[in-house]
Parts: sequence; C-alpha cells; structure tokens
Amino acid sequence: MSLLAPLALLLGLSAAVPLWLHLRHRKVEMRVEFPGVRYLLRAEQEHARELKVRNVLLMLLRVAIVLLVALAAASPMARFGVVGHGPTALAVVLDNSMSTGAVVNGRSVLADLLPATKPRQITSDLILDETAKQFGWTIEDLCGKSRRRPLVNARQIGMYVMRELTDFSYPRIAEVFGGRDHTTVMYAVDKIRGQMTERHHTFEQVTELIARVRLGSSS
Repeated sequence: MSLLAPLALLLGLSAAVPLWLHLRHRKVEMRVEFPGVRYLLRAEQEHARELKVRNVLLMLLRVAIVLLVALAAASPMARFGVVGHGPTALAVVLDNSMSTGAVVNGRSVLADLLPATKPRQITSDLILDETAKQFGWTIEDLCGKSRRRPLVNARQIGMYVMRELTDFSYPRIAEVFGGRDHTTVMYAVDKIRGQMTERHHTFEQVTELIARVRLGSSS
C-alpha cells in the first residue's frame, strides 16, 4: 500500500492525547472524606469496575478516531489481487495521407464509409409538399380557403411543424399558407401544441410529419 501524503500520518501522534487524558484521569488524588458523602463513595466503589471498562473503551474509541483521520489524510492507495488486464493506452490515428482522397472512376475510394445521404434542407415548399402527401391533400388545398375540418386539421399541423422546424415568423408562415392573417397561425400553433399533450393521435401525426420532412417520405 502506498500513500499520497505520508506526512499526514504525523497526525497519528495526536492519538497519544486521549491516552494521556485517560492515564491522567487514573491518577489518585488525596481525598478528604466527609460523612455526608460516604454513601456516594460506596456506590462509586460498587460500580468502579463498570466505569473502568467504560473509560477504557472510550479511550480506545478516541484513539481509533484520531488514527483513522490521520490515515484518511494520508490518502492511502492499495492494490488488491484482482484478476484483470494491465495498464492500457488509447491511440488515435489521423490519416492525412494522399490515399484518403484517392478517386477511382470519379468516385472516392472511401465513399462507402460515408453516409449515403446528406441531411435534407428544410424549406417551406418541402413542408407543404410532405404535409399534402401525408394527409392526402394538394398544396393548393392547404393554401386555399376551404374550411373542411380534416383539411383545417392538416393545415394547422403543417403550420405547427413549419414553426418548429424553421425560423419563420408567424406573418411569414401565414404568407406561405395562402396569405392568411398571422393570428390564424398563432392560433393553430397553440392549438396543436395543446392537443399533442392531450391526444395521442395528434402527437403521432405531428411526429410522423416531422420525420417525413427531415428524412423524406416513402412515396
């Protein structure tokens, strides 16, 4: 066992303080007995053995506390016989040679190690297109004036997703959806946000549309 701070073990010398106090307490002083305290002296003699044991235990406890504090301050480090591997090292190799940029037949030799597709650029036209595909409407329907309930729901979800995935302001989203008033978009966003916590079906519709916008749809 090794110690990070061996000098801290000097604190262990303070363990002699409780021992000194214990021995000093045992020193017999000259006593003057008075008749009024004979009963107390008799009781003390009867319990002298018990008190002696208790004092010794108290002294040992104090010594142990001091020694433990000193040992803790020394920061011991111990090695146990645990089966395992030895010290290991991690090496990171960065290959900046010409081979990493090699091109054969117009294709990088490392192209197979790269992702097949790049993240899609999210635009308002993309969100309109994916919203129309998911809900079975046309972009003209979404941007039109019809107030049919299924169409209104799809339009409001499209507005919510556009607000979440772009930095468009409410007036700009309103312009994308046929030049509506921006308060219509504010109402739609608040409505869909509330329904997502109350209706599982709405949550699934919004989640699916966001995935279609980010990753592309199958159709």
